[in-house]
Amino acid sequence: MGTDAIPGVLAAFCAATQLAEWLPGDLPTHRHTWVRPTSAQQQEWFAVCRDCLSRLTITAGTQECVDAIGHHLHTTLEHTGRGHTACCRCAHAYDFRLHSPAIQPTLVRALERARAIDHHPAQSTRDLIATVATLLRLVRNARSGDSRPVKTTSPRPRQLLRFDPACTQIFEALGFELRDSAYHPPPDSPTLARAQDELDVWAARAQRKLPDPSVCSFEAADVGALLGTYERRAGASLVAGPAGAYRRLGVPLDAADHLVMWAYRMMASEGVARFDELVSISEARASEELVELVAEERRGGMVTDGETRAALSALFGDPNVDIHKVDDDTICEMARVAHAPKHLRTLAKAKRSDKLLKYADHLHSTPDPWARLPVGLNNTGNTCYLNSILQLLYSITPIRSAIMCLGDAQTWNEQLALGRHDGAQPITKADIEGALRFVELLKELFATLTERRVDAWAPAPDHQLKHYAAVTPSRELAAMLLQADAKAQQQDVDECMAKCVALLVHALPPGPDGSWIHRLLAGRQELVTTGSPATEDFVTLSVNIPQDTADINECLDMFFAPSVVPSAQGEVRREVRIGTAPPVLCVQIQRVQFDTATLKPYKVNAHLRLRRQISLAPYMQFDRTERRELTAKLAAVNQHLEALKTPQIDNDGTVVVALDQARALVDGVQAWAGTASELLAGLDTNPLAEAARLSRELGEMREGLCDAQMRWEEEARGLRAELDSAYENIEEPSYTLHAVFIHSGSSPEYGHYWVYIRDYNGETQEVRWLMFNDSEVSVVPEDAIFKDRPTAGEESSNPYYLVYVRSAELESTVGLGL
Repeated sequence: MGTDAIPGVLAAFCAATQLAEWLPGDLPTHRHTWVRPTSAQQQEWFAVCRDCLSRLTITAGTQECVDAIGHHLHTTLEHTGRGHTACCRCAHAYDFRLHSPAIQPTLVRALERARAIDHHPAQSTRDLIATVATLLRLVRNARSGDSRPVKTTSPRPRQLLRFDPACTQIFEALGFELRDSAYHPPPDSPTLARAQDELDVWAARAQRKLPDPSVCSFEAADVGALLGTYERRAGASLVAGPAGAYRRLGVPLDAADHLVMWAYRMMASEGVARFDELVSISEARASEELVELVAEERRGGMVTDGETRAALSALFGDPNVDIHKVDDDTICEMARVAHAPKHLRTLAKAKRSDKLLKYADHLHSTPDPWARLPVGLNNTGNTCYLNSILQLLYSITPIRSAIMCLGDAQTWNEQLALGRHDGAQPITKADIEGALRFVELLKELFATLTERRVDAWAPAPDHQLKHYAAVTPSRELAAMLLQADAKAQQQDVDECMAKCVALLVHALPPGPDGSWIHRLLAGRQELVTTGSPATEDFVTLSVNIPQDTADINECLDMFFAPSVVPSAQGEVRREVRIGTAPPVLCVQIQRVQFDTATLKPYKVNAHLRLRRQISLAPYMQFDRTERRELTAKLAAVNQHLEALKTPQIDNDGTVVVALDQARALVDGVQAWAGTASELLAGLDTNPLAEAARLSRELGEMREGLCDAQMRWEEEARGLRAELDSAYENIEEPSYTLHAVFIHSGSSPEYGHYWVYIRDYNGETQEVRWLMFNDSEVSVVPEDAIFKDRPTAGEESSNPYYLVYVRSAELESTVGLGL
């Protein structure tokens, strides 16, 4: 045993097992049987092993433990033959010393072989006893001061000792010196004293094999009586218990049931788990007390190591996985895939994890589709905006359903029939084949997205299992749609969306009724300048955004507002209205502007307030007098307020600030003039009076502007309230926000995209918003989308592309297929 402390054990177990198995040095493997020679005179407590003749001494005062059961000993037994034990209940301690025998076991075996007679074992024992008893008598004589040598030539000693090699080796080990054909005894010593007891025990051990009267004798050394006795279980001899369980629990095999329970609780209080052992002993004994304790511990969350290993094998295929090195999210996902709530509960108890226990309850309950989440798409290099568009296409039910119908020879142009045009250009066979391949790749992707789901409980958004669950779009699909240049500059979301729509249209069979995809996504607008209105189709409305915070309705008002445009006949008034509103309305926020000074594009990071619902009714007619007047008034007031914020030459403040600075300058001149009146005496005008007049006028101007600013701000609030009221008056056709594409980054050429998509539970009428950020999919609060001002630190992450769906057709048009 090493120097590390052994877990606490019942005192009787220390005596009967730990000390019996203590084998320091080169002692042969065996269990010690401790005896004491009846002739022993030493005052100290000691015992000699009947088999190897090693000597055990125990030093301690007698003390009863404060615990009525007895000592619970924590023992250290070293290879050097020194040991120590202490009770954790009363701090009483014992010191142990195990001395190697003076007569080594090899010498004992050599003499026994030398005296052995094959055909007469009894005579062999008598010859052995004669030699050992003679050696014992010589040692006693030497210790009493008798220094007479033992002559090797004398007949009687030669008869008893024979002085053969086995005997002479023992003489040498005892310290006898051979001179002039005689062995001279050594002076008395501790080694000689130990040798006397060893020879006494050896002789008695051999004598017990014969019926003759004893030459020497010994008695059993009751180590347990010294360390502590214990109560035995009635009928224990009939119990075939698992010895290893008793050993690990630190109790003797025949210990009473209440001692087994006490030992288990003592170890548990010291942080040592022994539930497996308790279960094994309980099953072997069929004790009501032990069975009740096992049930009590199970109610408290205890599981056996065997149950844990079985659960690990079921979930991970390896019973040796270190459960404490596996995070809860991984365990949850493995249990979900295997649908093994029972095994999950076992591991939850083994890890003491409340999260795993709750998830086990969830798995065991009736499956709830709302508790499932779609999986993400892995980013394979500048594909964040493509991933967002693919998730959007999947969420549009007619598109997803049509994609999954590939192969029915009806929905798509699988016969490669010609006749459809893209504008004025005919769609060729190669165009159709490429478009059908695009549909085929989408079908493969959509099938995987439909089949693969993750649980809303786990794993966490940044957990690597999210990436394992996420789907990787094929490189061929990405190559069809991506147009990033060598500098990783990304194409526009609108461009990528337009390419997807074009490929889908190319894959449709020719027909007289046009394209259902166009009817789903495209609307028609009417433009009037002079004469009859001109019409044109649109898939996306590209609206501008002011340089400040704006409402999505304001952006639409600006888009549809009348404008004056140059023409051959001079300036003419241009008006736009919606002739046909599509079921799915896409709106692009024109955040990219061109700086005429630097000749470079830049991104407008103005905050955009989104609305859950909007109405296109105001834009389906040319006469929108009321909202136009409100918008015009608000624009005029904002222009006044913006003028007050116009930067000065030093780009350091507003007009009001500039006035304050000018007035401070005049006041400074006035103060300087007061100290230099002699220098100014010859001037035609009085600079002091002039400075005072200027200061007064500037002050009046500032007060006037401040009053005007307050009036304009108040007027702006009133006009905005009126507009908000008008915006909230939702008329048909009304549209509900379904998807919001976010661009994060200060440059229009670089950055990162993700998309928020609305999810609706038709059974409970619940609405939630999901964020699809490449491989990560998570539920987000509504205020992440609908907020009055940007989140601090996220000013460059703003809506870039919106998808609204006609409210009357919402449930039939969009859905995530959960």
